[in-house]
Amino acid sequence: WRLPPNMSGQLVEQWPLKKLNEICDVSRGKTITRKETVEGDVPVVAGGINSSYSHNTANRPANVITVSGSGANAGFVNFWATPIFASDCSTIIPLDPNMLDVRFVYYAMLNFQDYISKELRRGAAQPHVYAKDLALLEIPVPSLREQHRIVNILDEAFENIGINKSNIL
Repeated sequence: WRLPPNMSGQLVEQWPLKKLNEICDVSRGKTITRKETVEGDVPVVAGGINSSYSHNTANRPANVITVSGSGANAGFVNFWATPIFASDCSTIIPLDPNMLDVRFVYYAMLNFQDYISKELRRGAAQPHVYAKDLALLEIPVPSLREQHRIVNILDEAFENIGINKSNIL
């Protein structure tokens, strides 16, 4: 897989491209049904946009990116600042946090949102997005300092968008 067409060619020239599986652990969650859970406060992340229910044990650490695995929201990219139980989703965690900011990867994945939803979804009746396909996505990887600078700008922009949305409602 290559960068979606809307990514700037300038970025590709400035920063090396890396396949996601070269710089991150990209793996599938472990299916758990509501019936199998034990009461707790750990969100279970499945095929939806939000947590489906809770469990008493996490199988992924805090600061993890998820991509919904199946159903109407297959391909939905999300970020979890708390530990989660990854079920019907794929998770993305940088292999070396000293070289890669997880929030930078999250914003790169948000940029892929449309591409993932249109190009990586498989199946009509029950669409799926597979970890093996996500693993082959290529993202530009600037220096850690540049990643932090970009994340700070985007965090501020998204915070302002949230404020403006709440003011409208």
